[in-house]
Amino acid sequence: MKKIDVTAVSFLNTLPFIYGLQDLNKNNNFNLVLTPPSKCADLAQKEIPDIVLIPVGAIDKIKNYTLLDGYCLGTQNIVRSVLLLSNSPIEKINKIHLDSQSVTSNLLVQILAKHYWKVDVQISTDPNYDDDLNEAIVSIGDKAFSESKNFMYSLDLAEQWYEMTNLPFVFAVWMYKKDISQEFLKKFKDALQSGIDSIDDVIKEFDLLNRFPTFNIEEYLKNNMNYILDDKKKEAMSLFSKLTKEL
Repeated sequence: MKKIDVTAVSFLNTLPFIYGLQDLNKNNNFNLVLTPPSKCADLAQKEIPDIVLIPVGAIDKIKNYTLLDGYCLGTQNIVRSVLLLSNSPIEKINKIHLDSQSVTSNLLVQILAKHYWKVDVQISTDPNYDDDLNEAIVSIGDKAFSESKNFMYSLDLAEQWYEMTNLPFVFAVWMYKKDISQEFLKKFKDALQSGIDSIDDVIKEFDLLNRFPTFNIEEYLKNNMNYILDDKKKEAMSLFSKLTKEL
């Protein structure tokens, strides 16, 4: 039988899931690929993975996948790893450079610009940031921790969303092809929960204190990140989808 192909996001915030899945996969019964969110979206649109952690900003573009209920990459409020960085206050920004690794956060910043900050800005996919102009960059994932130190202003996009909507935010959800057995999906979900319940072990296993010596990893994984897909997060996903379609 063909091995099940699982694709997940290659960022620090996904490591609790990866920890649980590695234990499930100790007999090498499925393939696990880690890649940036934008690549997860591309692979899902091509219907390559059997199970994929897909950015919510790409859900409307994929077919033949079903939501694996219960788990996500989300946050209740402040996330600390999805930022808008600049050396000018938001009211003076005239151009925002998107992050090539992002799907959801690139859409989120445009929603915030339109509905919350109410600024008229140019959106650019050019990665070349001009510090002499009133420009900003979207920075996501592990690199946001270090990049934020190079700028005067940092806006946490999830926190800004919460201030606008009073809702949490969801960055990615698990989805699967319909031919995956319910037996395997049950084991898969149990593995995800096991990883969430083992944050201290995750920190040790991946040597995170040494890899990120100036960043509070425990606070980030236990409090900034939230991995449970509850009704409030589903409400946030629905609103985000609606606002995305209006862009």
